[in-house]
Amino acid sequence: MREVAAVEAARVLVTGGAGQLGRVLQRSAAAGGTRMTLYDVADGVNVVRGDVNDGPGLRDCMLGCDTVVHAASLHGVHLNRYPVREFMRVNVQGTESVLRNAAKAGIRHVVLISSTSVYGLSSSLPFTSTAWADEETPVRPTDSNDLCKVLCEQLSEYAVRRYGISVTVLRPGRFWVGDVASFNLAKLSGAVDVSDVAHAALQAVAAGGEGFQVYCVASKTRFDRGDLDDLETRADRLIEERYPGAGEALARHGLELPRRLHRVVCIAKAQKELGYEPRVNFEQFLESGSDAAADGAAIAETAVPR
Repeated sequence: MREVAAVEAARVLVTGGAGQLGRVLQRSAAAGGTRMTLYDVADGVNVVRGDVNDGPGLRDCMLGCDTVVHAASLHGVHLNRYPVREFMRVNVQGTESVLRNAAKAGIRHVVLISSTSVYGLSSSLPFTSTAWADEETPVRPTDSNDLCKVLCEQLSEYAVRRYGISVTVLRPGRFWVGDVASFNLAKLSGAVDVSDVAHAALQAVAAGGEGFQVYCVASKTRFDRGDLDDLETRADRLIEERYPGAGEALARHGLELPRRLHRVVCIAKAQKELGYEPRVNFEQFLESGSDAAADGAAIAETAVPR
């Protein structure tokens, strides 16, 4: 298994490069010697301005690259701001454009940033039992964002057959922070630090890709399949057993341990095949005294660069 440092000579194009993940990717890649070009419709430092649906402009930026990390998309937080047709244009048409133009530019590997939202396993939905989510879990889209993510994955699998390229799909959990304590608690059910998503993406670049592969990317927890019944009925007690002091730490932020976790995301495949090892997990929040993350950035900085 190759480490990030082994791709020093690689040149990587990142779509959506002005976004949160793109900025962290650039910082992490620079530390490992990987040359990276950021491409986005938005302005940003060292960002090439362009739309993923602009084929000629996109292809010009791809020339000389080895890999594309396709992170440009609308997300669940945009559902109330944009109509379905805009999700289709940006996410689905944009992904088709990236895949087709990558093949035309001679790029052999695309890393697609998808989402665990393809499962439809959202904390806002009343699921009847705690779910174990992994790469074999059936996708169950519940809104236009979920649906677009599924369609993008299907387009990627098609591109592997049609163009002979390789596509590695990463399904990260939520990585926007919001309230820091709530976000870190959510790491027990799939949320993940953006620096860990960047780590997974760079490990996928290093691995090179072969055919079509899908990997879940989430924080590491101390739960396994045998814990699902307890997580359904007594999650608060199990969390305190596995993470002593968790209840007290959350109470300082006005939060209580949940009686139930709606899901656990398994990252075993990414760990085994990509060498993915998340560093900013729930225990880091506890070890920091939970105060170091007051601005939402301090904990994340401990894992960048890798």
